[in-house]
Amino acid sequence: MQRIGLALLLILITTPSTAQFAQEEVDHAGGVLNPSNFSWHYYLDQMKRFPERIGIICYNAYIVEKAGLHEEGFRFFSECAERGSSSAMIQMSLYYDTGFQQNDTHIPPNPKLSTLWLKRAAEAGHPLAKKHYGQRLMQGIGTERNVNEAKNWLQDAEIQPN
Repeated sequence: MQRIGLALLLILITTPSTAQFAQEEVDHAGGVLNPSNFSWHYYLDQMKRFPERIGIICYNAYIVEKAGLHEEGFRFFSECAERGSSSAMIQMSLYYDTGFQQNDTHIPPNPKLSTLWLKRAAEAGHPLAKKHYGQRLMQGIGTERNVNEAKNWLQDAEIQPN
């Protein structure tokens, strides 16, 4: 029985694979189906070509970041945030909240930039950003404390202040 198993294993190992990956194709709108290049540059090109797809394209920044490509992830999120993705603005706030590595340099936490990104996301209408920006205004983190403005943001986010 072991000889049969070993023989099957040898056959599988030595037989050339016939499986192939799908070839890149262009869809009806000019986008690439089954792309072979998922680099930061591929997505940057997609953002330029299809600005109306910014949310879907920028979702992939999370995948780039989680794949351990932190510098590329930062650039990807930064570009998405600059192009109006409120979710990417929140991620930028998180980067500056905790600090991060960029070009072999540690960027320390920066509460002012973190709060600025939250403010931009709140102004873009993101409810979670409204809540957190309101809380920062209430506590004076990264900005001057402003209880009245904080209450307005928290009410807009449908969160009642304590």
